[in-house]
Amino acid sequence: MEYKQLRKLLLLLLLVGSSLSGEFLNPRLARGQSLNQQMNMSLFESSPRRDTGDFLFQIAKEAQERGDTATAISLWENAIALYQKNGDLESLALVYDYLGSVYVNLGEFQRAEDVVRKSLAVTRGERDLQGQIYALNNLGTILIQRDNITGSQELFQQALDISRRVGNLTGEGLSLNNLGLVASVRGDYPQAIEQYEAALIVRRRAQDRRGEANTFNNLADVYRIVGQHNLALDKNFIALSLATAQNDNQNRFRANAGLSQSYVSSDRVSSAMRQLSRWILLARETGDFAQELQAVRITAQLYANLGQATEATRFYQQAIALAQTLGDKEIEASLLKELSQIPFTHH
Repeated sequence: MEYKQLRKLLLLLLLVGSSLSGEFLNPRLARGQSLNQQMNMSLFESSPRRDTGDFLFQIAKEAQERGDTATAISLWENAIALYQKNGDLESLALVYDYLGSVYVNLGEFQRAEDVVRKSLAVTRGERDLQGQIYALNNLGTILIQRDNITGSQELFQQALDISRRVGNLTGEGLSLNNLGLVASVRGDYPQAIEQYEAALIVRRRAQDRRGEANTFNNLADVYRIVGQHNLALDKNFIALSLATAQNDNQNRFRANAGLSQSYVSSDRVSSAMRQLSRWILLARETGDFAQELQAVRITAQLYANLGQATEATRFYQQAIALAQTLGDKEIEASLLKELSQIPFTHH
């Protein structure tokens, strides 16, 4: 398996916060040769122990895709043991990347940091500069979640320096984007805009359309924070167009959420309702109950604020049903409380 090539081509996507988004190595999505093709090719050129590790790796990936995270983690840990015995460091680094992504999604940031540090150590030991770019960005993204902003900035800057030294445009765009995120978290919005604009230039040169969409959404978030809603709308619309062309649902959802928020904040109620309907439709088309819940809840809140109790109640009931489907008792309780506070006019 050409692990080094695979790691260079991995798409980097993960929400870091409710409004600001960094990017984390997501090994589930790869361009070029499919992972299955590469796995099959490796069977003709590796040892029995390597074959067993690759088999566990693939089964773990399939378990993760069907939502069986516990099984996936267990299988990847077994694959790690085999790769360590075989001295297969490139494969080892890739498994660490997968585990890091899983732990981030679970909100287990200490475990995520531990495995990503191991991935970084492997790439440094192998003098794999391309791999270091992504490991440094991943680690920096995790440190932001752990409120270590200074540490994250240092890692992103290291990644940027390496990217420029080796001419990796994708890594350079990613690193600039994440430096913009650091500036946003610190409240230095002019600096954040400058970094994001620089990232856009590089991402266009790299033809990194998904990354470009993410950065446009990030720019929109900053403009929304500083109250420039027209600029925020413009950036979200560009992000939505790019994401739709790439079938990039994550950035499509972010753009829809941002557009809805800007319309609500600028009291453009009719536009907000239309955008929320589009958001709900996208969620239903993709079967994403969590996104649907978010959009339906905001719609219910908007109707409640407008004093339209009947419509608000209808959407709250939909939201409660979605929360029950997701098994989220905390959100369900919160929704029931909001519903109980709607004032009704009795005749």
